[in-house]
Amino acid sequence: MDAKEKHSAYKPSTDTISYQLEETFATSTSCHGIGHVVENVGSRRTMWFTITFIATLACLCQCGIIVYDAFLFPTRINIKLHYNSEALFPSVTICNTNLIASIAIADTEYKKALVFYRYYYSKDNTTHRELQEAEDYFINKYGRNFSLEDYVIKYRFRIEDMIVSCRWGEETCGPDNFTQVVTDYGTCYTFNSGRGNNRLLYQRASGAFHGLKLIIDIQQYFYPTYPISFLTPDAGIRLSIHYYNEIPNMDSRGVFVPPGSHGYVAITGTHKLSSLGPPWGRCGQKNLKYFRYYSRSACRREYEADIAANKCNCSYHRVIGGKLTCSAKDIIDCVAPQLGK
Repeated sequence: MDAKEKHSAYKPSTDTISYQLEETFATSTSCHGIGHVVENVGSRRTMWFTITFIATLACLCQCGIIVYDAFLFPTRINIKLHYNSEALFPSVTICNTNLIASIAIADTEYKKALVFYRYYYSKDNTTHRELQEAEDYFINKYGRNFSLEDYVIKYRFRIEDMIVSCRWGEETCGPDNFTQVVTDYGTCYTFNSGRGNNRLLYQRASGAFHGLKLIIDIQQYFYPTYPISFLTPDAGIRLSIHYYNEIPNMDSRGVFVPPGSHGYVAITGTHKLSSLGPPWGRCGQKNLKYFRYYSRSACRREYEADIAANKCNCSYHRVIGGKLTCSAKDIIDCVAPQLGK
């Protein structure tokens, strides 16, 4: 045997080297359970192996729970109380329950206009015959582009004729403090709208003395007489209190004040909830295309405007610019059937 063969005979095998490394790691590691498993024999080794295995399994389970909880995006709720020296006064929208100042038009035209109104604003059931007669009447008189919105604005009750007295706290207010707006109750007027030259008003003290006080003349002599009066049985004012950026919903959130009575509306507080969106929650803030502030009424109005623009090629509620306002014929023949689907 030559020198090379003698030298290879004393070379340790790979398995021996691997075992020695594993034994060195097991006896020197800070994980004491592994060291006890290697150093002991018999029942003590079995005991330490069982303890180490259970502890390792518990550690892995705990790590899995932590990772699972992390993907649930848990949220800590922080509640902060802010005491402000002043509060934004809400917007107040008032509408005359009579849509049109009927003294300016004939009884026949007023009746036809109310048929359109009940179908357009109130979504009341009207017969096809009534709608067709009203459509033919206004097309013959005003042309095929007759718009009920323009008609309602033209024959509206004017705020300068309705306001008898207006007080905001210790200050005197008037028609200039109101902004005209078209709602589901026709032409209405909003106090503290924040539009134009009307700055937003803040209330620094509670109580009726520091709020808005109005005396209104509903001009009931403009209301229709029998037999047309049954179409508008209510007489008075409908008002709605809302956020200044929100579209007033007079039909479902309006408060009715009859003539000859005193109406008092108290606001105990304003609560604004901002819930988290995904992945922490299912809520969020939807951005609207035509309105800066999200509300249910604005979302519905935008949906109706998109339907009218895409299906009927006209602007519903004057939301979308660049398109002609939906005429009465457009609403009856196209918009209303599309929204009813």
